[in-house]
Amino acid sequence: MKAPKVLKKGGQFVSIANFEGEPTDHVKYAFFLTKVDMHDLQALVDKVEKKELVVPLDSECDFVDAKEAFKRSLSGHATGKVLVHVC
Repeated sequence: MKAPKVLKKGGQFVSIANFEGEPTDHVKYAFFLTKVDMHDLQALVDKVEKKELVVPLDSECDFVDAKEAFKRSLSGHATGKVLVHVC
């Protein structure tokens, strides 16, 4: 995983997946969702809107290019999330 290597000292890695990381002096890990429901997802959106949680964005594409986006995500070269527009 690249997160501990790219976060600033004192940075926090937030996961909505079942991920277990070992906290260090450099990185703290936080787990946000234990179940997926509208209330929890809205709380996550609220944190992003208040800039309490920053989601780095590598690239965006239309759904027709989702295969390429998936390849980008798995390539190890993405520097953030790969966003696919579905609508």
